[in-house]
Amino acid sequence: MSPRINGRRRIGRWLVALTAITSIFLIACGGAESPTTAPAAAPAEAPAAAAEPAAPAESMDSGSMTDSSGEAMTDSSSSSVSMENQPAPTNTPVPTVQPTPRPTEAMVVAARDDVVIVINEEPSIPDPWISTTLYPNQIIHNIAQPISFFGPDFTDTATAGFTGFEQIEPNKWRLSLREGVQFHNGEAWNAEAAAYTINQLGGNVEYQPYSQVREAHAEIIDDMTVDFVCTSAAGCPVLPRFGQFHIFVAPGYHQNVSQEERDASGQVIGWGPYVWDEYVRGESITLTANENYVEPQPVDFITQAPSIKDATYIWREEETVRSAMIQTGEADLSWAVSIDQADPINNSDHGKTVKVVSGEVYTINVDTIWHPELQKLEVRQALTHAINCEELALAFFGPESRCSSGPNGIPGTLGVNEDNWQPIYGYDPERARELLAAANYNPENTIQFWTRAGRYAKDVEITESLITFWQDVGLNVEAQIVEGSVWRDRHLTGPAVTYDEQIDAGASSEDAAAAVPQNDPPRTGASPGLVFFAPGGEYFDFGRQINFYMSCASNRSKNCNAEWHALGQQALASTGDERRELMTEAYNLFSENLLQLPMMEIVSVWGVNKDLEFVNMPGGRRILINTMTWTQ
Repeated sequence: MSPRINGRRRIGRWLVALTAITSIFLIACGGAESPTTAPAAAPAEAPAAAAEPAAPAESMDSGSMTDSSGEAMTDSSSSSVSMENQPAPTNTPVPTVQPTPRPTEAMVVAARDDVVIVINEEPSIPDPWISTTLYPNQIIHNIAQPISFFGPDFTDTATAGFTGFEQIEPNKWRLSLREGVQFHNGEAWNAEAAAYTINQLGGNVEYQPYSQVREAHAEIIDDMTVDFVCTSAAGCPVLPRFGQFHIFVAPGYHQNVSQEERDASGQVIGWGPYVWDEYVRGESITLTANENYVEPQPVDFITQAPSIKDATYIWREEETVRSAMIQTGEADLSWAVSIDQADPINNSDHGKTVKVVSGEVYTINVDTIWHPELQKLEVRQALTHAINCEELALAFFGPESRCSSGPNGIPGTLGVNEDNWQPIYGYDPERARELLAAANYNPENTIQFWTRAGRYAKDVEITESLITFWQDVGLNVEAQIVEGSVWRDRHLTGPAVTYDEQIDAGASSEDAAAAVPQNDPPRTGASPGLVFFAPGGEYFDFGRQINFYMSCASNRSKNCNAEWHALGQQALASTGDERRELMTEAYNLFSENLLQLPMMEIVSVWGVNKDLEFVNMPGGRRILINTMTWTQ
């Protein structure tokens, strides 16, 4: 069902007293051991209820990676651009926490060894290689894991299947595999098994991780060593960060069980700390602790063995329902709810909150390829000028929420700072009308606005307000509130298939880009119009957004310009100061041309059982059950 919303101003209904939360992170119960990775930012020195901000963005520079040995590795062959004569941007520190693993001795004997997690929606695409990044972040990263995770200490930490990673050439990384690890079905974990995932994900544009690393293949060195070789123009100078969705799966199962059978069962087989148990469609997904999990030593927060045996995922679309489930003790962890739910949760008998530090900005992806009106910059400017972002931010998220100039990436993200993050196209409805007239805007070309209910905090309420703002200046926009699978068809409508076919046939990038709008949009055959979402910020590097949303080779991008594509590839290939400079240039181009319409930061919280220790991961999406512990 795709209901249309008739625009009526409803903001007043949602003006509520919002209370700021002082709890940034809740720190897991302490132990004597130190993490096995060197933090990229100074540890917090605050009480458990709040963490001190980290050092400015320089400490999170993706040009330097850290493996599980704690040694920094920088691409020494890369060129760098002197910044001495350029004004330094003003960076806002991003909160971090130095979590400690569960104690290895004198473990607390908890009253419970299970957890109930309520998320926002039932997974609609059960294959984590094909789904959007939300599904792996919420569930599958507990079962099948990548090379590393970017942890709450802002360090790239090798997962349990690896003893480390090393950049041996600009576009080649050597991965050292951990002995004794095996897949949940008994298949061996070795270089051949790792090569299967690398080769599969490096050669198929339909696989979502492909968009983040692009063309790649494996070279086996010995039984427990494999080289990850990137062959795209952008290379992979920061592979551990950008490979967080290269999820390694059991090759025998993946090859011998059909896609249809795998989708029907939902089962994914990895070597992570949890094993897939059961999927009852429409009701729940259950996982159980992996009894054969190999815990790296010394014990590290990210890779520690589970203390919780059984995990049950259920889903509720309405955030007030998820909040109520925490308040009553029906659930132990709730996917993000808006900040106005903080007081009810914190004042309940069962709940507490942990602030989501996600870097997420409410954003609208804009079809500049196929829609005749959205191709015009003046129309995109009019759409933005028509929105009273400050009013919406205050009404729905309170004074902490700030309006932005561009897509996801708060100040402190590589390429984003306090200067270029300020809004460019402020609220000015009269200017919006002038721009529509100058663009010869035709209201008969209806613009469809696609959103979901419950994916993000206040998404439906904001949609209602946006339709009103646009109608006030004469824009013909129709809101479609749809289920996840319908929304994803629009979200995954991009130029990649046509562009790659043209490149493979020998066309230049310019000719390949020119061919894209001459072909019908993939998946639905119709313009995706406007797609409402908030792209993930788990890398804290603007390169994530370039890969997905400013690339002719992406199936999510809604633009394809050969010059912009080239800038993006150059930025992705760079390191050090040059990377910062080029990421900033790309962010500015993205923002000025309104490749996505920006709005405000999402200010939200996790609802958590008061006896459960839970730490927010960078990006505010990833749920790693093995990092949770019961204190009672």
